[in-house]
Amino acid sequence: MASVYMSRSRETSLVLQKSLARPADVLAGMKLFSGLNPTFIRSLANITERKMNFLGDVFKEEGSTDRTLRLLEFGKVRVETAQKGYVGMTDAGTVMGEYMFLGLRTTSQATFRVATPLVVMLWISHHSFENILSDGYPSEAAYFRSLEKTDRGREDMSHYATDLKLFHGCGRSFIETISAGICRRSYKPGQTIVIQKAIDTGSLFLVTTGKASAMIDGKVVEELSPGGVFGELTLLGLVLLRVATVVAATYCSCLEMPRHKFLEALDKHPEETDHFEQLTRLHASKLATEQGTWRFLSKASERLLYYINLHSTRESTRPREWASRAGVPLSTSEMAYLLVSGEVYVTEENGHRTLMPEGSCFGEHILIGLAPGIASIEPKTACEVQMVSRNVFEKVMAECPDERETTVQGILDEMAIKAEQKLGIQRGHPDLLLCSALFRAANPDFMKLMRPKMYAMLFKAGDWITRERDYANHMFIVVRGSAAVKDGNDTVLRFKAGAGISEASLLGACTFHPYVVKAENLCLILALSRDDFNEVLEDFPTERELFQRLDADSEDILRRLPRVLKIQHPLFASSSIEFLKVACEFADEVYYAPGEEIIAYGESCSLGKTVMYLLVAGNASVILAHGDEVAQIKSGALVGEGGALGIANKRSTKIGAWKAGMVRLIRLQGLSIGKAVQRCPEDCKALELQFQQRSQKNAAAEAIRKEWIAKSVIPLLKGCQILNGFSTKLVSKIAAPLLKTSFAAGQDMFVAGDSADSMIVIVDGEAEARCKQGKV
Repeated sequence: MASVYMSRSRETSLVLQKSLARPADVLAGMKLFSGLNPTFIRSLANITERKMNFLGDVFKEEGSTDRTLRLLEFGKVRVETAQKGYVGMTDAGTVMGEYMFLGLRTTSQATFRVATPLVVMLWISHHSFENILSDGYPSEAAYFRSLEKTDRGREDMSHYATDLKLFHGCGRSFIETISAGICRRSYKPGQTIVIQKAIDTGSLFLVTTGKASAMIDGKVVEELSPGGVFGELTLLGLVLLRVATVVAATYCSCLEMPRHKFLEALDKHPEETDHFEQLTRLHASKLATEQGTWRFLSKASERLLYYINLHSTRESTRPREWASRAGVPLSTSEMAYLLVSGEVYVTEENGHRTLMPEGSCFGEHILIGLAPGIASIEPKTACEVQMVSRNVFEKVMAECPDERETTVQGILDEMAIKAEQKLGIQRGHPDLLLCSALFRAANPDFMKLMRPKMYAMLFKAGDWITRERDYANHMFIVVRGSAAVKDGNDTVLRFKAGAGISEASLLGACTFHPYVVKAENLCLILALSRDDFNEVLEDFPTERELFQRLDADSEDILRRLPRVLKIQHPLFASSSIEFLKVACEFADEVYYAPGEEIIAYGESCSLGKTVMYLLVAGNASVILAHGDEVAQIKSGALVGEGGALGIANKRSTKIGAWKAGMVRLIRLQGLSIGKAVQRCPEDCKALELQFQQRSQKNAAAEAIRKEWIAKSVIPLLKGCQILNGFSTKLVSKIAAPLLKTSFAAGQDMFVAGDSADSMIVIVDGEAEARCKQGKV
């Protein structure tokens, strides 16, 4: 058993020999031998022995006259005295026996016992040391004889500190101060040095011997050899949690610089503050790129980012508890938060609950004086958060006044993105623009380039968003809250989240806004200017042509709409100007993409609520209940007048935009039409007559269809093998929604391999069936 133990000990010793530094390098780093002749150091290394001891071994007893010098390279040693018992523990890098070695003491004042499974030490015999001194090193001999006290054998750390990139450019006095706080640590293979996402003392480490592995989420991302440094970000205070786990890959020795010693050195040497401010800015910029920063500060300067990081506070939380690790509750109403790591649930006062992923920020609206609106915050996982209060924000803005406007705009833009997410739109997606027909009809790439051109605007309850007769050069989309057009106490139009305002402004179809739009509550809106719209449009010739068909030359038609209707539209030839002015009040322009529904079949109608349209550009299709198109409405015609005038209580047909292009209409508001009829009832008679004539045409078309179904379609369906034996009632139900489609000679009706979702019945004419090879 003993032989096995000794064999394993020898194997361990061999592994250590490979990973520990050369004796000459170790001796040169000791203050006792620092600066001496390199030849002397090499001679001294030749007489040095590297020995291993095990747990419980006593290698020097109290009262001993042993003058051997020992340097602890790995492990720990317990120091004891007969009178006091345990008095201390030595770490790697400690020299033991230097007083007796130099002749300053004759007997050992303590007993030294191995306190770890094993220790490795360099032993220097005093007898051999004296022989070297007498063999040609008189100056070194004189030096050691002149020593009256020692530094207790500590290593000279100043050259390590000087070599660190972090301290390049620092003064000698600062280097000496910081060096006094450096200590040596040793680790066994597999032993963890720091843990990813853990809170510790924030020390910086320098690998001096052996190797270590840096791992993120269990994957090795870097191998650290002697000279490797880690922990700079924690030392500078840029992160609270460790970015990676570092594990000793071999027997490994490191120098540790605790953060509190670094801060103490800075307090003693304030002249070094500028150096570390510049360094912090550089690292903060890099950290923002790799780890993420406040999203509303994406356009901030390095100086602004530095001040935010300098003045912000950091905390770490446990899962399900919105409190610091020390148990101190964190605020939900006084701070903006950046979620550096982890996930949290944020519940608003209205009950809306959102899971915020790593890298998110929330509560930023507090910084511009808005109400918090947050009911609770619950960490889903352990989290690291960076926090900024409004007072800190104002302090930072005072240092960077030129960036206040862009920072506030960044906060509003971030608020708008969150509001879009509540509408079901993913961050970075341009789908909000689909609320406008101008973009529903356009290339998706057109939207992608347009969305970054939009910027957020915030309006409080009662604020004007647009004013009548103000210059119209922006389209607006509501993303939070609501806005309305009012006529006294009556609401003419209401724009809720997801609704667009003033589309016509982008096309230049109106020079001035047609009405006043006011915010009903705290209203967040995204704005797009006509100049930005046209800039992007330059690269999309197809879209330019599409919009040009909307007859943009007939701009400002709203300003002269009553007179235009009176002079150019036969229907209104006998109407009074007073009737038309009232009916056209609050009229606006609306657009529909090809094939979109303008009026829904069966929609309820009532005077004073239902709108009507004047078709300005493009055509509209009149479609019966079963989908048959029975007529085309040309530009200049009225659409939906029967429901608007209260003649019909529901829409009898569906009206849709034609498929050849977009449709531009002027919308006459139901409230305005109702007031016009009440004020001038005799003026609506001509409109009633037109509606009756159109209804008669629709009824005639419906009768023709019914006759066609009864005489042609039903007999054909009954003749089909799969429907043979079905009752006439059932076949009639199958026939009712069928659509009639015509094909020209030689035109393919369907192609082999296409998806099949319907049956085709040939009513008139003949068709050929061909196989894939083209044979009939």
